[in-house]
Amino acid sequence: MTYSRRKFLEHALMATAAITAPRWASAQMATLESVGYLSRRLDITHAQFRAWYINHHAVDFLSFAKPHMVRYTQDYVERVHMGDGSFDVISHFGWRSAEDRATVLKFMGSPEGKAVMALHPRLGTKPGPYEDHSGSRTYSITERLVAGPARTYDPPATSKQVALLRRKDTTPEGFLRAANNYAGNIFNRAKGAAERVTINFAVPEPERPAPFHDAQVMVWPKNGTNLAGVMQGPMDGIEIAAVISLVSYDTNLG
Repeated sequence: MTYSRRKFLEHALMATAAITAPRWASAQMATLESVGYLSRRLDITHAQFRAWYINHHAVDFLSFAKPHMVRYTQDYVERVHMGDGSFDVISHFGWRSAEDRATVLKFMGSPEGKAVMALHPRLGTKPGPYEDHSGSRTYSITERLVAGPARTYDPPATSKQVALLRRKDTTPEGFLRAANNYAGNIFNRAKGAAERVTINFAVPEPERPAPFHDAQVMVWPKNGTNLAGVMQGPMDGIEIAAVISLVSYDTNLG
């Protein structure tokens, strides 16, 4: 989903103004979208984790959550070009309404919901560092389309690339401008090789840890082109924490 410029700015400024505040709740409530960075258990491979997530975990979750969602996407790590790649997947959740989200969360906390999610237990026995949807690696976002056509359904195994950004030595408003300029420059420097660029600003919430990153810049390369080279390099106001190639599995929600 995309936002009007006015609504986007309201959410983005709220997000960047509160970046350093402490956060400790269990669910992401500031907007109707959130992302989570999850890792596999240490005694299984990335390929095993991906197969389990796609064929079992996501299917079980969608068996009750699908009518309440407008987006459910998993972006699996393919290659870390620079920075922190200490996760295996970025999951993106979009809800039809706050009431829809509450309905799903309530069901997941019930004996029936727990039974559904336990149908296919997580593979492996050695816990990974970031297995659940809590802490700084899961947070609300607000999304803006920077360039290219609006988002629709992406077919399985769509190639994407992401730059993970942090605010550096600037005001919240300065970070907002710098991140938008950075995202636009990627599209321009790609010289026709990028189909779409979006930016997701983190929106911190009361009683939750500060988000893992302050923004995600997501790129859809054309024909699998590697655009990591145009996504790196210094820029005032931002720290590029990571540049990663992804393979995406979207859910066709009709």
